Amino acid sequence: MIISKDFRYHVRKKDQIHFEVKIKNARYIGEATKFGILSRSEATTCLKILVIDFSIVAIEMICGLLESAGRFLFRSPDSHQKTKLLLEQLKRKKNSKNLDARLLAQLDNAIYCCNPPTEVHREVEKRPTLHEYIHRLLYDLLSKRTVAFVLKQFRKMNWKDVEIREYIIDALSAGYNVKFSVVHCAASVLAGISEYHEEEAIEIVDNILEDIKATMEFPDPKFNQRRLIQVSTLLSILLKPEN
Repeated sequence: MIISKDFRYHVRKKDQIHFEVKIKNARYIGEATKFGILSRSEATTCLKILVIDFSIVAIEMICGLLESAGRFLFRSPDSHQKTKLLLEQLKRKKNSKNLDARLLAQLDNAIYCCNPPTEVHREVEKRPTLHEYIHRLLYDLLSKRTVAFVLKQFRKMNWKDVEIREYIIDALSAGYNVKFSVVHCAASVLAGISEYHEEEAIEIVDNILEDIKATMEFPDPKFNQRRLIQVSTLLSILLKPEN
C-alpha cells in the first residue's frame, strides 16, 4: 500500500529535516489501522521495523504509533501476541540504551498507553461507628469555636469500656494527626478531660513524651514535623489554655 511505501521511505531517510512529517506518518498509520484502512499485521510490521531501528527518529515514530493505535493492537486477538513481544523487546532496548530523560518519558508513556498496569484496589479499613465519630470530632469538627462541644462529646463517651478508652487515648496521643492550626484546641480538650479522667490524661501526656523521645533517638528528617507538633501539643497542655 501507499501508506507502507511512504513509511518505509521515511524510515530509510535518516535526515532530521522532515522530522515532524515522519511522526505524523507514524500517527497516521495508527489511525488508519483503527479505521480498517491498514491491516493490523501491516501496522505491527511497521512497529517491528521501528523497534529494530531504534534510532532517535524511530523512537519518536514508535511513540506516535503506539499512542495512536498501541492499545488497539494490544487488545486485538490477532495482533496481541506480536504486539506483546514487540513491547517486551522495546522495554529491553529502552533499558539497555543510554537515552535522555525526555525520550525515556515518551517511551514509558507510550508503553503505558498500550498496556496500563492492573489497578490494585486497596480495601479501606472500615472502623467501628464510634471510632469514626471520634475521628470526625478531632480531625473535621475541632476548631476554636467547637472546643466546648467536642469536649462535651468526649465526656459523654463510655470511659469504662476498655476498647473505647484505649482508642480515645491513642487518638489524643497522636497530636501529629490533628491539623496544626487546631493543636491548641486538642490540648484544650485534653485539659478539660483531665478534670474528670486524670489517669487517662496522664497516660496521654506520657505517650506524647515517649513519642518525642522516640523520634529524637531516630533523627530522620521525616519525623521533624511530627516532633514539632507533639512538642507544641505538650506545651499547650501544660499551659492549660482556656476553652
